[in-house]
Amino acid sequence: MGSLVRASGIRGAAEILTQLGLDAPEMLRRFGLPLVVTDDEQQVSVDAYAALLEEAVERSGRRDIGLMVATAQDIHVLGPLAIAMQNCATVGEAMRTCSRYLHMQSPALVMDVVDDNPWSPEHIEMRFEFHGRTPRPMPQVYEQCIADLTTMIRFLSGGRGGIFQVNLPHDQQGSLSAYRAVFGPARIVSNAESGGLVVSRDVMNIPLGGLNETLKQMSVRYLQMAYDSPSRTVADQVRHVIRRALGTSQATKQAVAELLFMHPRTLQRRLSAEATSFEQLRTEEQKSRVLRYLRQTNVPLSQIALVAGLSEQSALTRACRQWFGETPSAIRAKARPPSAGTSAGEALTAPDPVAAY
Repeated sequence: MGSLVRASGIRGAAEILTQLGLDAPEMLRRFGLPLVVTDDEQQVSVDAYAALLEEAVERSGRRDIGLMVATAQDIHVLGPLAIAMQNCATVGEAMRTCSRYLHMQSPALVMDVVDDNPWSPEHIEMRFEFHGRTPRPMPQVYEQCIADLTTMIRFLSGGRGGIFQVNLPHDQQGSLSAYRAVFGPARIVSNAESGGLVVSRDVMNIPLGGLNETLKQMSVRYLQMAYDSPSRTVADQVRHVIRRALGTSQATKQAVAELLFMHPRTLQRRLSAEATSFEQLRTEEQKSRVLRYLRQTNVPLSQIALVAGLSEQSALTRACRQWFGETPSAIRAKARPPSAGTSAGEALTAPDPVAAY
């Protein structure tokens, strides 16, 4: 099996094929690709998508299909990565964040931001490559990705992101006018060592006006949690969020799904595939927190109820009877008094939902 990519990366392809007079449903079905992308997180084959575009070139005679698909996309195809990028301080920081986490879009995607260009110190190069096994050339996919990169830079820079040079790792595919429509007056270099862009260093220093440091940190921490540990399950991610958000408005299924950039039904389906559910995970975290505070602190029961996400002390009592067969007071009485616990009069601070990210 070849490399995979998030289904968001093929958004717009069906519409472009239809515009060109091709039978999009038949072609997509034959290559095992979805006609309608309903779940951006679905994984599809890069090799199959590349073959689809190359066949579309042969059947339509249009050699700029990759560029056409890119014009139907925007930065949001990157999902959670787009949130982090839009809340960076500068265009350069956003592109380095993209480089750091582009593997979340596909493990095969690699982008390097090269600062030291001895031949042109006033420019910065962004090199873009596909790593891994690819059974055939992918010029249309390469051109789509490079065009997407251009769109992102222009979006982030407020339209000021002039492209100096476009490097294509293959022969020029479309007409010069097709490239001009996407890249402007940039120099087009064919058969380059790697694909990518060369932009002015000044462009990378352009500040992003919508900086929200909290939202940026939330997004980056999510990316670190979800994509720096490939073996981490969805249940692990949900537990992590609930553990930090329990006792706040962020501990609902809807809120957790949004913070993990999923639809609630998608979250439910993925947890079901791991033989668990949101409700089960939240209950486990509630039980763990209740026992810890009952056994290790003298915090009032009313406050324990709040930080465990229960409405009031009576709800805590009912929950303890259901979970443990005892009242909170009985559980506490059996535990050894804390040697240095929280005093009965000491206020307990609820967890900060932002800390979950």
